[in-house]
Amino acid sequence: RLKFSLANLLWAWATAGRASDEAFQIASHCMIQQADQHLDDGSDPRDFLKQQHWSNSVWAFATARVNVGYEELLVYLASLLHRYPWSIDSFSGQEVGNTVWGIATLLSNKRVDMGDVVLMGEQTAALSVLRSLLLSVVHRKAESFDPQGLSNTLWGMAKLGFGLLSDPDQSSNHYLILESDRQLKDSQLMLETVDITVKISIRMLPKFSSQALSNVAWALAILLPNTNIKSDDAPGVHDVRRLLRGTGKRMMDPRLTIKSQCVSNTLWAMATLEFFDTDIYQGVLSRLLSPDITAQCKPQEISNSLWAMATAYVEIGGRLAFDTALVPVSVRAAQPTDPATTVFGFAAKDMMRRPHQYNSQDIRDVLWSFSKLGIRHPLLFRTMAQHLAGNYEDDAEAKGFDEFTTQGLANTAWAYARQAQLAEHSGTGSSAVTIYADIGEDLLYRLFSRIAEALVRDLNGSGMATPQHISNTAWAFAV
Repeated sequence: RLKFSLANLLWAWATAGRASDEAFQIASHCMIQQADQHLDDGSDPRDFLKQQHWSNSVWAFATARVNVGYEELLVYLASLLHRYPWSIDSFSGQEVGNTVWGIATLLSNKRVDMGDVVLMGEQTAALSVLRSLLLSVVHRKAESFDPQGLSNTLWGMAKLGFGLLSDPDQSSNHYLILESDRQLKDSQLMLETVDITVKISIRMLPKFSSQALSNVAWALAILLPNTNIKSDDAPGVHDVRRLLRGTGKRMMDPRLTIKSQCVSNTLWAMATLEFFDTDIYQGVLSRLLSPDITAQCKPQEISNSLWAMATAYVEIGGRLAFDTALVPVSVRAAQPTDPATTVFGFAAKDMMRRPHQYNSQDIRDVLWSFSKLGIRHPLLFRTMAQHLAGNYEDDAEAKGFDEFTTQGLANTAWAYARQAQLAEHSGTGSSAVTIYADIGEDLLYRLFSRIAEALVRDLNGSGMATPQHISNTAWAFAV
């Protein structure tokens, strides 16, 4: 009974925001000691295998961001589930979701907050618990899940990279790929779990919150791209597309409470999974236009939304709306004001207003997205050139390109060259004359010189540039 009180105490501390690393460690250790005492006394294991308490304890450590002391709890839970496999049946759908979410949050927080490596013992325990619980999802418990449980389970799998046969891009997201000793079996278990949870999610869509919807979409984008889900004849592809379409329609509903992050993550996931439907994208984007939601927008959310539109080739009604150099005022004023055009306009104003809050990937993605969809914006590109290269040689306030990857350098150079090329294709001027007028000859020279210096430095250092990066950069210099 005291053990259950300790589990409840951990839950209460986490819920109230009154966490203490030392108190959490002591309470968790006492729980384990009492469980061992029950076993040593020959008591019925069912007396202490109340999974709600173990699940709540993992959830409490994660919610409170207590990054020490949870290892013992995780290893002990893995041993209990291995020793008493029948106990897995007592997990409810919510408890499975909370446990998977808790494990993923704990292991990723340890790396992000403390810079620590997740030890092999923790990884082994995490994999053991995940396998046990996911088998329960696939074979026994799937129908008992609520939307939050489904969302937490998929999100946790994606955060841990469970079942992935190759690492996703970790440059801007905190993924933790567990080192599995049975990768192919884990991959199959992951796909089976995704398949059943997608089918159930379709039936339960009206009950999902916007956060749960975006978490599911994000998780699918992480877990599925390397499984040929983009192919029309891939197993389960039609269910995934039905879920994404239903998610988009739910997000469009003005009665659904929503945050800017939910919109951004959902659009990013749709584009990553190559789900193309301009009406859905435009409808979801319209939710960003509410003043209270616009005020929430962070640079990464803005850049991800633009990247998604460009990747999905969303039709933009007002592509000429921002070209103050070549398009007459009367023409610009007559441009359509669809949600996508409005969001691009907002993004440009926001990045020019607070460029220092946009990191290198945000800047790259915003500039690339404008050029990818054929939207000229001379003022934006000149402002960001000044931010990146400075107003004069050796300007100490210039951001520079030290934080840019080789892909970032290539995409930024391509974006500027494409702005010039767009003018030439429109028949309103040559590319060279236009880009000099847009940016200024000295500033443009300084910008491209810094890009070249950064790329050479990267090639001499990490050697991470691909032939495409080098080719795109060389093309940009030639244009």
